[in-house]
Amino acid sequence: MPERIQNNAEIRSIVNGSGTKSDKARRLAAIGVPAAEIARLLNMSAGHVRQSIVGRNRTSNRSTSSTESSTSTRHTTSIDTNNAEIRSIVNGSGTKSDKARRLAAIGVPAAEIARLLNMSAGHVRQSIVGRNRTSSSGRSTSRRVEQVSALTNESATGRVSRVLRRNRTSQSELPPSVRAASQTAGVQVTREGASTHEAYTIELERHPNFRRKFGVEIECFLPIEGGDSAVSKARLIDKIRQVTGQNFKAHHDSSILIPSGSYYAVEVVSPVLTGIEGLKSLKKACDVLNEKGAEVNRSCGFHVHFDSQNFQVKDWKNIVGNYAILENDIDSFLAPSRRGDSNYYTKSLRKEGDNGFKTLMKALESSDLTELRRKTRIDNRYHKVNLYTYLKNHNTIEFRQHHGTIDFHKMAAWILFLDDLVKFSEYTVATIGGDEVLERFVNPDVMSHIIFRRQHLSNNYPN
Repeated sequence: MPERIQNNAEIRSIVNGSGTKSDKARRLAAIGVPAAEIARLLNMSAGHVRQSIVGRNRTSNRSTSSTESSTSTRHTTSIDTNNAEIRSIVNGSGTKSDKARRLAAIGVPAAEIARLLNMSAGHVRQSIVGRNRTSSSGRSTSRRVEQVSALTNESATGRVSRVLRRNRTSQSELPPSVRAASQTAGVQVTREGASTHEAYTIELERHPNFRRKFGVEIECFLPIEGGDSAVSKARLIDKIRQVTGQNFKAHHDSSILIPSGSYYAVEVVSPVLTGIEGLKSLKKACDVLNEKGAEVNRSCGFHVHFDSQNFQVKDWKNIVGNYAILENDIDSFLAPSRRGDSNYYTKSLRKEGDNGFKTLMKALESSDLTELRRKTRIDNRYHKVNLYTYLKNHNTIEFRQHHGTIDFHKMAAWILFLDDLVKFSEYTVATIGGDEVLERFVNPDVMSHIIFRRQHLSNNYPN
């Protein structure tokens, strides 16, 4: 944390004072402390901070108009307009937009803000969330939100908290909360085998809530030991099983291009792993691969499977839609060879110059997984998100985009990012990408990795 923030008397007073963590989070947000920093100061999860500041998102089965009406009535009667803090904001200096943001930060509902400040509902929404901007496809953000809400049957109150905007023109411009997170997270540098690639160190103790079942496929190539590739492969997998106590397997992969010399290609496949203990087993496997001299090149990939037995249709639709919307942001911290639609084995979810919104709408219109696949034209397994592993009764969803690596910290960051994305997709649909969206659901530790990877990639691939 920057020294000027750490030593700020008002912040220290709030953190050390009385009140619930949610109350403290709202008060810190009201004075401009970034969400990631609030999470660190109060030892809260990013989701808890979001809920405290914005309010718990709710999906209503009633129409938008009736929901707005009932919500307005309910909140109007529960808000004490004689509250000294509210009176101070309403009667104090500053523009109406500033006052609206400060009132929202302490939990005053949008309808009540409109009444207190004599503002229209639209003006309040713009003040709290940010001015809507016209997208490159010609649709305004507000139009996008209306279209999405019509398909998700979401209330206007819920939409306010879900309108996600981009306020930077360059991915390299870092939001204050990310800068703060990167300064406080204790960045270390590791080397990936014999390569020069660098990775931010992921500290597993910072992720106690990761409990998902997952599996991985690591594509790489290794030097042949004793002139026999079959023996070398058997020795490799025996060693991995010995140190992990898990039934890892090794398969030949003809898509891996082996350099000249005595090498053999292999796809190391994990068993079902679970949570932090699973990540620890994966680290041990990576240690063996590095010890054996494993390497990767552009033909290699790192694939992640998540257990999807309990997914509902809504989850599948939201994951596909959100991934399409955020695809440029995801591309920005992965190798150039895996970006856009440049790789046959990891095809884009966006089609025909779409910025992701068309794919999102097609996904939300789908009634089941088969229709989702048809409407979004995810017509084979070679897409960044592979639906076929579920349709083929494997009961998983596969994420194929990550470039080949034998660096555990890159693997862990990617797995944890995907876990955050899937959790985010349970309740939320993004309509625009950008760092402000990522900050809403990505763990600060993982966000620091993302920033670190962008900087490294921009230095090594400036074009």
